[in-house]
Amino acid sequence: SRTMSFSTRTLLLFRRNSTPRLSFFLTSRFSSVQKPSTLNILGKSYPTDDYSNVSESILSRIGTNLHKRDGNPISLIRKRICRFFSEESSKVRFHFEDSLSPVVSTKQNFDELLIPSDHVSRAPDNTYYVNREILLRCHTSAHQIQLMRQHPAFLITGDVYRRDSIDARHYPIFHQMEGVRIFSPHELSGKTDDERKMESVADLKDTLERMVKKVIGPVESRWVEAYFPFTDPSLELEIFHNGDWVEVLGCGQVQGEIVKAAGYGPHFCGWAFGLGLERLAMILFSIP
Repeated sequence: SRTMSFSTRTLLLFRRNSTPRLSFFLTSRFSSVQKPSTLNILGKSYPTDDYSNVSESILSRIGTNLHKRDGNPISLIRKRICRFFSEESSKVRFHFEDSLSPVVSTKQNFDELLIPSDHVSRAPDNTYYVNREILLRCHTSAHQIQLMRQHPAFLITGDVYRRDSIDARHYPIFHQMEGVRIFSPHELSGKTDDERKMESVADLKDTLERMVKKVIGPVESRWVEAYFPFTDPSLELEIFHNGDWVEVLGCGQVQGEIVKAAGYGPHFCGWAFGLGLERLAMILFSIP
């Protein structure tokens, strides 16, 4: 769903070993075997219930952490982006996070991000539930408020999970990077909240255009209006690649309700972006 996350769902580099049979086992529920009473994930035990649908194949891949493996294309892209934001330290110091558990609450994954209760992304057909209250994160945005409470500027990278069928551009496991930058009123020159928000969006566009050119190289780009529940306005950045426009990231002005929930005052504002590392790796390293 385009409304659920900043990243286009892209193919994990595991796909070279994929087959239709593997696809079935990766995405199937516990329909043909008795459901276990608990699931053990990264050393912790979680009770199951009627919502539980994480298969053994998915469980066995949690903790692979391709984004932290030296030499892996996903890790190389992550390091390039982190290097760019390290160089932005003259403006603000970004905190880097890449080790948070993919097991989160439904509140973190959906409610805190203002995703409606009837949104299709909440359906068990689309999300891996450990139980009704716990799931495998669908996006790194699940940690947004948690990290905003500690850092006004940060990047988080991690594996994310969605119940996709395997094809040339989809896989149930992929990797996202998300960045957030919160401004205090005195950091912006605007005299009103609206003026400060416009300034924040301008900074967002400038930062991300420079980041993409730094990571990929000189490339034609354009901004496209989008919709995400957790940002307003919402935008997607597309680049012209191999004769076509390709979305590389989504972003926007963080909803004021989210900024407030993270503990910031009424005149604070900021931006957020998210991207799929596989998508950029496929472009940069010419992976078909």
